Amino acid sequence: MKTTTPFLKNVAAVLLALVGPAGWLAAGASGQETSGKIMTTLVQQGTVMTGIGNTDVPLLRITFTVDRAGENDGETLREIRGSLCNTTDFSDVTAVKAWLAPDFLELNTRNATPLAQTVPDANGYFNLQLDSLCPLGNGNRYIWLTADISGSAQEGNTVDMQINSYLRGNGEAIWENCGNPDHAATIFLTESVLFHPGDHHSRYYRIPAITTAADGSLVAVCDQRFDSEIDLPNKIDIVARRSTDNGKTWSPPVTIAGTPATGGEYGHGDPAIVTCHNGDILVLASALRGFWEGTPDHPALVKMIASHDNGLTWDAPVDITPQIYGSRSANPATRQWKSLFVGSGAFLQTRDGRLLATLLVRDEGTGKNNYLLCSGDNGHSWKALTAPAVYNGDEAKIIERNNGDILISSRKSGHRLMNLADPAATRWGTQWENETIWGANCNGDMIRYTSTLDGYDKNRLLHTIPCHTQRQNVSVLLSYDEGDTWTHCKPLCPRYSAYSALTVLPDGTIGCFIEDLSVSGGYSMRFVRFSLDWLTGGADTYIPSTRK
Repeated sequence: MKTTTPFLKNVAAVLLALVGPAGWLAAGASGQETSGKIMTTLVQQGTVMTGIGNTDVPLLRITFTVDRAGENDGETLREIRGSLCNTTDFSDVTAVKAWLAPDFLELNTRNATPLAQTVPDANGYFNLQLDSLCPLGNGNRYIWLTADISGSAQEGNTVDMQINSYLRGNGEAIWENCGNPDHAATIFLTESVLFHPGDHHSRYYRIPAITTAADGSLVAVCDQRFDSEIDLPNKIDIVARRSTDNGKTWSPPVTIAGTPATGGEYGHGDPAIVTCHNGDILVLASALRGFWEGTPDHPALVKMIASHDNGLTWDAPVDITPQIYGSRSANPATRQWKSLFVGSGAFLQTRDGRLLATLLVRDEGTGKNNYLLCSGDNGHSWKALTAPAVYNGDEAKIIERNNGDILISSRKSGHRLMNLADPAATRWGTQWENETIWGANCNGDMIRYTSTLDGYDKNRLLHTIPCHTQRQNVSVLLSYDEGDTWTHCKPLCPRYSAYSALTVLPDGTIGCFIEDLSVSGGYSMRFVRFSLDWLTGGADTYIPSTRK
């Protein structure tokens, strides 16, 4: 069950009450009174993830505030002086640029005004001399500093910059040591943003899911939540994008399940995704009602959306709710279940062809428990398996072990709840808290990376979770013993971040689709691609399967 803490629910109001954006990410605020006016600056961290060869990487945002009782007294900016810091190799940065942005949202260079460009010197210092004096006027002005990353940069290197001073229009230097916010940006093999807050007339995006299609392309889906971050019932579409170059660029977004404004009857959200053995891509999603509003007579719906061409086109959503539960269900064991939804992210197809997804169910008792949803015919029909997997669980993920057993990992604050079932998933053992995986009460993903049954050298599983007491520091973990223990906890997004989804690409690299809390509030839906070498610090290397 997704919950938004009061802190995050009220984030927009908090940000606007400060100077517009994400004050808790800020560092280096300063101010002074000159010529009767008050001027302040606020330096904030931009992205903490980038990719080899990326251009215009937004590393810092500066908010200039001029206030003199509503009067514009002609304050201008001439130059910004800074330096690279927390940067592994200065040669990784081939250019630094300044942009004047029209609003406090994430940088969009198509709408921003270029102000200056330079190349850092051998010691990492740079002076951005503006092409013309930049008027600051009254109120807030937003200037972004971006970096171009070399195509020869090394995976895992970091890049960061700080502001040392500004020059006013009259040449006077002010605000020395103007700020270096927390964090640096890690350079991944690939990094791209599928959706920023404000893109495509939507203030909010959430709930990532991603799969690698049979043709090797990437297909990513998520919620487009328009004017509210709140879960169903709400105005929510599910949108999809596709990449054929390992996640560097993506196709235009396509709505695959919509609201009345976009071809649907009500809102759809919380997608889970799988690529089947026959090449079909299936998405399971909630619809109409929220988890807490459903009843047996008026259930929260479960819809299935299918693509038969690697995500190029999609069938209309099909309501599979009566097959699963509710007063119209033929299954007497699930007819009185109050409500449920499918755990978003990845679900799986077992070696024998069964599709298995996790459910969170308000069943006959007072709690909410995990069960499994099963299809034995590639999604043509579905049934709920009525053996409880985790009591008092939450959003969960499953994998199939090499011996056929099913391992479930369920969301919990602190250590994850886990349990094991027989291959038929009809008998579960005693659930336990796995002491080797710990983090915030947040959804994460769990998938198989390699198996010796498929001709690989080792058995490896991957898991993502915010490794922090709060929704922060989404990290990826690795297991070599079929999920009993988890090692190599490597941060992907060290700042505020929440849900994440995993996939394995044909070349053995790993892709992660992450909710990254942007500097303007709301999540940027960001994709990164990395290697096993980076994840393990060089201790392990991907070796292709010996099977053709």
